[in-house]
Amino acid sequence: MEIKFKKLRVQNFKGVRDMAIEFQPDVTCIMGANHTGKTTTADAINWVLFGKDSQGLTTFGIDPKDEDNNIIHHLDNTVELTMDVDGKETTLAKTRKETWGKQRGQEEETLTGHTVDCYVNGEKLTATDYKAVVDGICKESLFKAITSPEYFPWLAPDDQRKLLVKMVGMKTLADVASGNEDFKALLGKVNGDDEQAIERYRQHLAYSMKEVRKDLTAMPPRISENADIIKQIKAKDTNYDFTRKRIEEIDKGIKEYDRQLADATAVINADYDRRAALRKEINECRAEMTKVELSYSDMNAKAKADQKAEARKLEAELKDLQFRLSEKRNIADRCRKGLDDIAIQKDDFRKRWQEVEALEFTMDDNAEACPTCGQRLPDQGHRHMHQGQHRQRAPRDGHPRRVPHEALLFHTLRQPAHLHGEIHRQAHASQARHGDFRGQRQRGA
Repeated sequence: MEIKFKKLRVQNFKGVRDMAIEFQPDVTCIMGANHTGKTTTADAINWVLFGKDSQGLTTFGIDPKDEDNNIIHHLDNTVELTMDVDGKETTLAKTRKETWGKQRGQEEETLTGHTVDCYVNGEKLTATDYKAVVDGICKESLFKAITSPEYFPWLAPDDQRKLLVKMVGMKTLADVASGNEDFKALLGKVNGDDEQAIERYRQHLAYSMKEVRKDLTAMPPRISENADIIKQIKAKDTNYDFTRKRIEEIDKGIKEYDRQLADATAVINADYDRRAALRKEINECRAEMTKVELSYSDMNAKAKADQKAEARKLEAELKDLQFRLSEKRNIADRCRKGLDDIAIQKDDFRKRWQEVEALEFTMDDNAEACPTCGQRLPDQGHRHMHQGQHRQRAPRDGHPRRVPHEALLFHTLRQPAHLHGEIHRQAHASQARHGDFRGQRQRGA
């Protein structure tokens, strides 16, 4: 990201009443005597960006003062900074205002505090949104590291490293060692290209230094001992040629031990690399196993949910079938009961029918009206009725016995629905026979 300051406008800020600075495209030098506005310019830029002065303080003297060093009230402190951010013009502005109010029991207003309004390209924002816009352009730590020579040396080593990495990016150990043969040789001993490898090598060196210190501590007594031995040897007739030869043999033995130790170290390093590769493979297998377990867990959960849904559906269908079966059973029970009632009615009707069937048509000899319709009978009809009565009483004459019309009507009304038609036809047939019988009697008369 490329950021260039284009213009700074300051009003009623510290000792500046109104000032405008047009920044040059390359370099702008601000020079002057003491108390002419150099520090105020730096404070104004830091305040409009981060709400602090050039020293990092959030509370400092912003209010303008008169010749007697008294604060001039009822003036808005305004700083406006116009920048070019990657070719796009952006204007940041802040205005600090006084707030006045009357205390209880006082007639005059007093200063109660200050408010700060923030603007980006003329649009008013909250302090949080304004800070987010500024951080998106340039972080405060990076800005101070670039603009203040005193900022970086005062940081902790870890913070310095983080800031440098943020500014120039991460460099590998191979990049650092490039161009330096000593660094390349050291990198070969480190056995890695990351910070953990350096830490392991540092621990190894610390252990080696500890052992060397032990050896150094033990050397003075051994030197004294060897010095005593040399004195004793000088006092004797010692064969120095044999001694030198013996020393050479010992040195060769030591070199052989060093070679074996180096080979053992190489084997250990190779074994360490092999173990590291195995640990990496194991971790990858564990990660894959976890992924598979999660996948099967999701599949099982979905299958379980589907089974529960299917079970609920089947249970609902079973309940519906049970309900319908219960209704059918109730209907069947009602039908059976209806059939039983019909059978009872049938038996009762058969009994009544038999009772009616056993009745005989009788008529008083002195009756002058029909016992059925109540109509007065003529003399000739009266005689025929009596004669017909006598014939019905003697069924041996071959004529069928007539059933009274009232019995047929009663029988018809009491029959079930499926026998009604048959009974109706029998009633019509009986009436027809009765008419024929009456006609025969009239013709006989």
